[in-house]
Amino acid sequence: VNQLVLTGDLRGDPTFHQLLERTESAALFAHGHQDVPFDRVVDALGVERRLDRSPLFQVKLIVQNTPFEPLHLAGVELEPIPVEKGVAQQDLVVALWERQGALGGWANYSTDLFEPATVRGWLRGFDALLSLIVSQPSCRLERLRQSLVIAGKNPSTAQESKMKKPSLASFKKSPAATPVAGKLVERSQPVGSSLPLIFEPATDGVDLVEWLSGERDSVLRDLSTHGALFFRGFGVKEPEYFERFATTVCDTLFDENGEHPHESVSGNVYTPVFYSPAKKLLWHNENSFNYRWPGKIIFCSVQPAASGGETPVADSRQVYQAIDPQIRSRFEELGVLYRRNYGRGMGLEWQEVFQTDDRGVVEDYCRENRLRFHWRDDGGLRTECLRPAVIEHPVTGEKSWFNQAQHWHPACLDDATRESLTFLFVEEDLPRSCTFGDGSPIPDEHMHHILQVYERLEAVQRWGTGDVMLLDNVLCAHARNPYEGDRKLLVAMGDMGSFDARA
Repeated sequence: VNQLVLTGDLRGDPTFHQLLERTESAALFAHGHQDVPFDRVVDALGVERRLDRSPLFQVKLIVQNTPFEPLHLAGVELEPIPVEKGVAQQDLVVALWERQGALGGWANYSTDLFEPATVRGWLRGFDALLSLIVSQPSCRLERLRQSLVIAGKNPSTAQESKMKKPSLASFKKSPAATPVAGKLVERSQPVGSSLPLIFEPATDGVDLVEWLSGERDSVLRDLSTHGALFFRGFGVKEPEYFERFATTVCDTLFDENGEHPHESVSGNVYTPVFYSPAKKLLWHNENSFNYRWPGKIIFCSVQPAASGGETPVADSRQVYQAIDPQIRSRFEELGVLYRRNYGRGMGLEWQEVFQTDDRGVVEDYCRENRLRFHWRDDGGLRTECLRPAVIEHPVTGEKSWFNQAQHWHPACLDDATRESLTFLFVEEDLPRSCTFGDGSPIPDEHMHHILQVYERLEAVQRWGTGDVMLLDNVLCAHARNPYEGDRKLLVAMGDMGSFDARA
């Protein structure tokens, strides 16, 4: 059997959901290059070859998920019998298979390295870990690890560990110094760009939320003009204080998004959806492929990345004007038809996105949210929805380029991912794809042109600790640059809009 060695990416303390997505990407890439001989990989990495161990890994987990068909011979009753190999090929190998709703398996290990009691303890811990993952699939790996450690302590020690563990929600805002009389906040605009409009304290000790409460109407007028506001140097780091900021600028906050699982930090404040730090997350207006979408998005930088990780923004009105008129008119006339296939080894299953196993509930949701749906023979779900590519802003009446074609069209994927997906799926079975609203294909050249327009118009501000950015989701698209090191952002969304409201 040709073994594919996959790299694991645990950077940034991901949730288990995020780890699955990273592993999925690694597996797709590996299968796209599975014909490369194992010896070639070892040679390319320059790994020392030894007779006593495998060159690239010493621990292996096997999940036998191929259907098990019992062997039948006339006049003979057969049953499988475990065979003791007596030799350890790696330091540790654990094999698992599912039979009648239960996991069975065996462990093979080097007795030169491990005692039997040690391996049995690991297997008990693995069983407990699986139970934790099932009950808390969005839990971060460090918290899963700590839960396992705590589970092995006595109650008093466990409680002490919990009390000592710092968390983002435990920080309290320090009393602000009394500001001096006069102008409290300065406004400025980046050279050569209309966005974002930058707000900075003119004196020490300015309480941003208190100031914003008195300046809300003025700030929202600025938002309608510029599309993006950047609050620098106010030291907003606590989730509770950030949520106060969000509720000051938004009439209502969005409190759920099954489409993109993320971790709730405090109330209606979340961590951003995971996306590989090594890649750029392309420009988009949040949820513009959905029937309902947030009118405002707010980001807070708790910990900027060591390098990169900025949130580029682009004025969607300028994007609309800069796109080739022939391309623009075709999108404007036909709209965008988004097609999604749930699960099938890629992305989230429909049960997870819709938070139910009841097909009737899913069908009601699809009808309410203007989604066409089709149940496949394999139990999977395919949805389609026709959405506008351009809408008018509810306050200014200006036309904005408002869609996510670049997140759904295969032409906008990196070469390796696109090659892997098109190798595994026919076009109609791709996890995500899009066409013009009449079903005709959107040429790759159109999408490349649109990406070039975004790239030319994007504006970038370097994140500082405690900085906040407020976006009008119709007027402004946002992206995320690749980054290195730990990066912690908070996000809140509010003032929901819908396409019916635009009719």
